Amino acid sequence: MEAVKERASMDFVPSETRKALPDGNTCFLRPLPGKARLYPETDIPYIIVDEELKKEALSIAESFYKKVERLEKMLNKELAYKILKGKHLFLFEELSNFIDPVIVAVTLEDTITKIKRERNIEIDEDNIKKALMMYKDGKITKKAIEEAMVMLQNGENEEEIIKKIGKMSKEEIIKIYKEIKDKKMREEYETLENIFYILFDNLPSLETAKELHAFYIKTFGKYGLKEMPHLIGHGIGLSVHEWPIINERSNHLLSECVITLEPSIYKKDYGLRFERMVYISKRRAYVL
Repeated sequence: MEAVKERASMDFVPSETRKALPDGNTCFLRPLPGKARLYPETDIPYIIVDEELKKEALSIAESFYKKVERLEKMLNKELAYKILKGKHLFLFEELSNFIDPVIVAVTLEDTITKIKRERNIEIDEDNIKKALMMYKDGKITKKAIEEAMVMLQNGENEEEIIKKIGKMSKEEIIKIYKEIKDKKMREEYETLENIFYILFDNLPSLETAKELHAFYIKTFGKYGLKEMPHLIGHGIGLSVHEWPIINERSNHLLSECVITLEPSIYKKDYGLRFERMVYISKRRAYVL
């Protein structure tokens, strides 16, 4: 009864958790946690963190700076930090054990970002692995990794991809070389060469990447050619594909840039491409 009297005479709200009742009253549930403990009724024994435990933890977990030091032995500093700060570190660690670490890092941090930006396609982790394993096994070239990931994401199987963009054997290359001697194909290749130099000659007057894109579409139209399934070219620098992005929306300036120009023709059973790297100064362009 003394406890009841004391409770009834309180002129303050006690530190406790109460439950709301249907009739508008409340009932006691538990005391609020004190300063020293979070939930007194569910506490577990504490663990003393001594020097021995610290050493054991450090021997198990690799520190951020140790990771940087290790990755910089495989990658340049920029790529190393991209991998560490990105979301693909564990996948990189897995694949770089048997695939060139630079190719893995560029694929994870640059190529899939490029695909998302230019094609609005998210590449699943499984398809990243499959494409890189196809490269490792010699079924596709390094340059085909990007297209292989897109094709896998779109539902095509490995056999179909190898048939379309797979790495060719020596015998296949010789066969295709002989086919290129065909008159029709030679004429088409010459057309692509002509288009390349039309684009090249007009580069100094094309200020932005979207102007180059529009001029390529116009030039292709004059030759009765359809727009290609890929861009007319891309920037070359620290990465294989980088700015300037050459599409209808890009305001990237072309002056003082190195780019590729890649006019191409694709038919049912073959494709042709005339590709060169070009440096664009303020007054003229140069084929590298």
